[in-house]
Amino acid sequence: MPIAPIPLALLSPAPTLADPENFDARADVTVSEIVALVPRLNEELQGVYANAVSAQGAAAMSEAAVALASYRGTWSSLAGPLAPPATTLHVGSYWMLMGAVANVAASEPGSSNAWKLLNALPPLVREARAAAAVIGAGHMGRWIDITGGTFTQAFAPCAQLGGGWWCYLGNSGSGDITLDPAGAETIDGLASFVMYPGEVRLVQCDGVALRSVVLKAFSRTFTVSGNFIHPPGYAGIHHMLWGAGSGGTAQFYGSNAIEGVDRSAGGACAVGVLPASLIAAGATVAIIIGAGGPGAVTGSDYQKHGSPGGNSSIGTLVTAPGGGVSGGTYGVAAPGFNVASDAGGSAYGGASRGGGGRWTTIYGGGTNSSGPTTIFGGEGGGGNTGAPGSAPGGAGGSKTVSSGTAVAGNGARGECRLRGVI
Repeated sequence: MPIAPIPLALLSPAPTLADPENFDARADVTVSEIVALVPRLNEELQGVYANAVSAQGAAAMSEAAVALASYRGTWSSLAGPLAPPATTLHVGSYWMLMGAVANVAASEPGSSNAWKLLNALPPLVREARAAAAVIGAGHMGRWIDITGGTFTQAFAPCAQLGGGWWCYLGNSGSGDITLDPAGAETIDGLASFVMYPGEVRLVQCDGVALRSVVLKAFSRTFTVSGNFIHPPGYAGIHHMLWGAGSGGTAQFYGSNAIEGVDRSAGGACAVGVLPASLIAAGATVAIIIGAGGPGAVTGSDYQKHGSPGGNSSIGTLVTAPGGGVSGGTYGVAAPGFNVASDAGGSAYGGASRGGGGRWTTIYGGGTNSSGPTTIFGGEGGGGNTGAPGSAPGGAGGSKTVSSGTAVAGNGARGECRLRGVI
């Protein structure tokens, strides 16, 4: 529907040389009013563009209605002379006859100028942006593609957008974009919410409020602690949460250097889907990322073990323990959403090493080893290299020396990967 213009306020009396006493005062007022007028003119120009798009769409629909009433079937089925009004289907598109032809079979749509391609929909225009700019009436039917940056995306008032206004809005960058309607208006019943990377929405206005439909789900990775604001429109949130890896073992054997008993473990990995009913739309959930355990250091003691890795968590809903250092303990899958700490092999617990043995894992962080110990987690810092573990959740490598100081590797941090489930 057409967007009615909002009348502009009249400017104050302009400065004039005929009134020198008030020239400066009037000039100041006039300049300030002109500066304030520019944004209003831009809003009105957006309205003009929106009306043009609407008129274009209406004209196309009118043309389509005429074409529908004069449909003659597929072009390949036609023969002999043909005069307007006539419409045909050819290679998946509809064509309108613009002038009479003596033999329609000799005038192929797309090759002959006698035909015009019908398109009832206006073209979809992509507008890329990486900084804040108000989405207004002129963006009707556009694809707003946010390619970078972290900022607040504002909207023009719903009264200006009008009922039936819509656009596609996507975040193809790596930043977090806060959607913020004008004033006290709402979007999906919320004052604002965050659009995370990868997400695409269809945003619609009814003249009073904004609503949206998720077309493509988000994906957000936390490598440091932070807050997750649950966006509306999802059935659940898939998570992969790693605890941090423990530090490696340091050993000193004087003149009899041998490989002793390494005790280190990768962080556990909690994998699952949190139903949307557990977190209200717009609610903030604290994401805690565990820090890797420091590797041990020794220059005289027989053996020192590194420190445990820190736990990672999603609020109070999910916890993935960090790798331990005693007897090769590590995390294993437990009932519910949490992952508990235990010894033994597991697909979700961190890989461990103790007493000369080695346990591998699928999802958890790897342990100190010269070979692979995990598929999805970060590997441990290689056998007797003292190298740090790899994120997420890899244990630090051990180090054995016969002289000097043995410095074992630090465990790697945890990590949280979240993906929306539509």
